Amino acid sequence: MSKVVFCLSAVLVLCPGCGLFEKPPQPIELNRNVRLSGRVDKVNKNAGYVLIRRYGPWRVGAGQVVESRGEGRTSSLLPTGERLGEHVAADIRSGDVEVGDGVYIRRISTSEQGGSSVKPERSAQPDNQADRP
Repeated sequence: MSKVVFCLSAVLVLCPGCGLFEKPPQPIELNRNVRLSGRVDKVNKNAGYVLIRRYGPWRVGAGQVVESRGEGRTSSLLPTGERLGEHVAADIRSGDVEVGDGVYIRRISTSEQGGSSVKPERSAQPDNQADRP
C-alpha cells in the first residue's frame, strides 16, 4: 500500500497538472479602423437627428465616418458639432436608427497620417506642352 501511495505522490509532484498540455492562446487581430464612440440616446425621426451619448472624447477627423449599428440595422450619421454635456447631436443621412444602437467612428482612409487615400489627378495638359510659351 505504501508503494502505491509513494508512486502516486511522485506522479503528482512530477506532473504539475494539465497546464503542460494546453495550447497557447491565439492572438486576436484588432481592427484599429473602427472604434465604439457612444450609444444613441434619443431619436427624432421627424426632424432627422439623433442625440448620441458619447464615450470619452469625441473626435471625428477628415477621412472618418460616423455610423450606428443595431440589431440588423445600420445608418450613416453626420455630426452637427452641437454638444450638450456628454451628448452630441448628429443628422441622419441614411438608414434606420433606434435608441440603444452603438455609434462607431470608422476610418475610411488607409494611410498612416489619416489623410485621404485618393491620389490627385494629373494635369489635363500633356507633359510635352506644359513647357511651351
